[in-house]
Amino acid sequence: MNNALTGSFQSIAENHYRKSAVAAMGSVPSNDDAVSGWLRRIAPSSGDFALIFLKGFPEDEEGMKVFAGAPELEAFFEMHRESDAFRKGIESSMYDEIFQPAERLQFAGEERRILFAPAHDGETGDVTGTAVFLFEPAGFDKFLVLMRGLFILALVIFTAVSAVASYSRDPVLGYVILGLFAIVGVFVAYPLFEAVRLSFIQDGKFTLDTWKSILTARQYLTALQGSITLGVFTATASTIVGFLFAFVISRTGIGGKKFFSAMATLPIISPPFSLTLSIILLFG
Repeated sequence: MNNALTGSFQSIAENHYRKSAVAAMGSVPSNDDAVSGWLRRIAPSSGDFALIFLKGFPEDEEGMKVFAGAPELEAFFEMHRESDAFRKGIESSMYDEIFQPAERLQFAGEERRILFAPAHDGETGDVTGTAVFLFEPAGFDKFLVLMRGLFILALVIFTAVSAVASYSRDPVLGYVILGLFAIVGVFVAYPLFEAVRLSFIQDGKFTLDTWKSILTARQYLTALQGSITLGVFTATASTIVGFLFAFVISRTGIGGKKFFSAMATLPIISPPFSLTLSIILLFG
């Protein structure tokens, strides 16, 4: 099912690219000066793609003119013009066919899907050149990642429920434990993971600037020192109190042992109680 939905969504994305290319190439002017102005108008108007227009073909007497509209696009074309993808794309345009290679190419630090579409003369309908579209697939890729994540989550839930139903002696207790693990994972483990992950990302790229600013700022170092000091004192005090509780309960004949025994179980009860209380407060 996952493969079928992924394939269908990729087909929809490719259809979207093709329709965008056909719509954009429906207004190509024939004059060179007009082509330059047309490129400046159409490329910034859509954030979905960048565009290179190749007027003519390498076999023509006048050769092939490159209209890129930006120096980085010209450099991109010069870098890849001899590649198999570009040769096949230009050849497909000569035969009035749209060509979309499977591989992606790097442009401006991002992966782009490339599509070659033929350009037609508005009066005669003849093929006059090739439009090279550089589409940004980030939105489609994010949706695919989300869809795969949901399928993996559904598989994990189905496996866990099936395992509890098949192998647990007490399914009710098993489901309760499973629910507690799910709550801890959703409200504790996942937020911590995201907090750590996002601390290494800035403007969508991996960086250590956040940690550099934290470790070099005086207020953060002071807070870290205070946290460590508090942790040491808390651990020491709780160890002493725990030792006294254990010694009094097991080695003396003091009255009220049941009360002290009940108090000794608080460190076991308090973490899930605190988690439950926080969830109740979170949902009102």
